[in-house]
Amino acid sequence: MPVFTEPDTDEVFVNNLSSPDHDDRLQAVTNIKNAVIGNKAKKSSFIRLDIIPKIIELLVQDDTGIEFVVESVVLLGSLARGSAENVQALLEAHSLEVFLERVVEASVRSLRTLYYSSLTPSGPIFENPSIVPQLVELLSSSLSNAEGAASILSKCCQGPAHQALLCNMGAVSALMPLLVCDIPKIQQPALQCYAAISFQNGAVSLAMKSATHQGERLIQIFTKLLSRDRPDEIQLGAAKCLTNMHRAGAILAVENHSLLIKVLATAVRMCKWDKILTVRAEAAETLAFLIEEDTELQRTAAISDHLIRTLTGFLVKSDLDDSSYALMRESAFKALASVGANDEDIRKKIIEIECTMDHVVSGLEDPNTNVKLAAVKCLHSLSRSVQQLRTSFQDTAVWKPIMKLLQDASDNMMTVASSALCNLLLEFSPSKEPILEAGAVNLLSNLTRRQETALRLNGVWALMNMAYQADDVTKNKILEVLGPEQLFSLLNDPDTQVTMKTLGLMRNLLSGREVTSCFVCYCVEKRNEL
Repeated sequence: MPVFTEPDTDEVFVNNLSSPDHDDRLQAVTNIKNAVIGNKAKKSSFIRLDIIPKIIELLVQDDTGIEFVVESVVLLGSLARGSAENVQALLEAHSLEVFLERVVEASVRSLRTLYYSSLTPSGPIFENPSIVPQLVELLSSSLSNAEGAASILSKCCQGPAHQALLCNMGAVSALMPLLVCDIPKIQQPALQCYAAISFQNGAVSLAMKSATHQGERLIQIFTKLLSRDRPDEIQLGAAKCLTNMHRAGAILAVENHSLLIKVLATAVRMCKWDKILTVRAEAAETLAFLIEEDTELQRTAAISDHLIRTLTGFLVKSDLDDSSYALMRESAFKALASVGANDEDIRKKIIEIECTMDHVVSGLEDPNTNVKLAAVKCLHSLSRSVQQLRTSFQDTAVWKPIMKLLQDASDNMMTVASSALCNLLLEFSPSKEPILEAGAVNLLSNLTRRQETALRLNGVWALMNMAYQADDVTKNKILEVLGPEQLFSLLNDPDTQVTMKTLGLMRNLLSGREVTSCFVCYCVEKRNEL
């Protein structure tokens, strides 16, 4: 007898999508949706059957009904939850463009899921002029749609142009009702959106300062959300918004000192060991940004609830996976850099904690670029300590990874690394001699020829420190490599700081030594140009 087998159910569902009957196609997509929700194996199985391009093809057809659209976007959103490979498959099938162009409101939940992944580009949201107004309008619709729209906008808002557009579209006012609904899952994306549009943006921060809802100012709403009876994510989100407004100049320290202390206390509390890892890392970054330029807040933070000990604890890997450990290290280095930026005693306290300098040095060589940059910033902050330059910095040879970074790094990394090198080249630093022997003169001379003002400034500054009370061999080396022509070019630099440091370099070069005749002649020749 011949053996007959039943057709595979998954294939039947997929084949039914090609049916000429609308109801059959709707039933097929509904069956597939029900099969894949909560089932990663089924998600992968249907993707292998090319379900994504079939769904996308049907979605763009003019005769596709709204019921099919709704079921399809839910299905594709479920597939996006499976794995990074699933997200990549959706993007390759142009699902993002279809969502944006055809079914924004119906697909807002699926869009939000796509934007949970870092693979999804943020540009298309703002490139299509009709999308942002629709998303802002959704902020005032049902809470479900508003939650999705706020999440998408917070993920996609990148830079001043996006911030200004959202502010001009009325996002500041539209988000306020979401904050007072007392539903944390709605409040959190609203806070994230406020944080995104206010970051380093004075105009938007001032608009937020003047915004009111039912007679209550937005700042007052943020302050209420700092209360300890709120979920940790809500407290931290409110602290982040207030921090951004402060740094953008909308909340002045003189007028709002008690509020800033409350924000600081919230951030410090969120760094504690009993909080989840993502909250702790974000709290440390928020704290770093809050106190970065305020000496008084730095001193308050340093004595708050064993903060320094808590932050250095972030640097111990324990049982963390690599990505989590990188997140913790990055946030810790940033916070420690801000805490110790201006106070010698605080820097001493940080460095004296066991293995802190070892962690900083290992951070300078971390394969993760964000960790490496944060470690360089921390080193730059700690290198302002006269006492530690003579002891801990020499013991750990921090100059070696710094020199390596200056030879092969991004401009941002080189700017911070060269700032640290300026401190390591001070006259009393034991690191000065080995740095000279490692070829610092050539390296710094090259920096003075860069187009970036910050790099030129740091290059001249470091050479000035190097030349201070140096022997004739070192001074001649600087003159030989830099050359009189480059010196006078730097004197005519459009940046005043570069000019001043160049004058300081020339003073140090000419102080207490015989000036070579060629240099004197060149000075005489150029005197009318100065």
